[in-house]
Amino acid sequence: MHPVENGGDIAAGGSILDLDLELDTPTGKVGSAAPRRRWQMSVWTFMKLVPALGCAFGLFALLARAALDAREAARRAQCVCNLKQLGLALHNYHQAYNALPPT
Repeated sequence: MHPVENGGDIAAGGSILDLDLELDTPTGKVGSAAPRRRWQMSVWTFMKLVPALGCAFGLFALLARAALDAREAARRAQCVCNLKQLGLALHNYHQAYNALPPT
C-alpha cells in the first residue's frame, strides 16, 4: 500500500521508503515551477525582513539614546560631587586656619 493512498499513515502499512519525491513540486513534475516559486519565497522573505530590521534598528536607537542619557546624568552627578568636596575642603581649611587658602 502506498502512503499517499492511506493518507500518508506509515503505521497503517506504509513505510518511509515508499515516499515519492516527485510529489514535492506543485504539479508533480520535477523542475516545472520550482525556480519561480523559490524566487517568490526569497522576495517574500526579504519583504518580511525589511520591517523586522527597521524595528530592530529603531529599538537599538532608543537604547543607545537611553545609554547616552544615563552617561550624561552620571557625569553631572560626578561634577556635583566634585563641587561638594571642594566646598567641604574650603570650609575645613577656613575652620582650621581662620582664613581662606591662598590663590
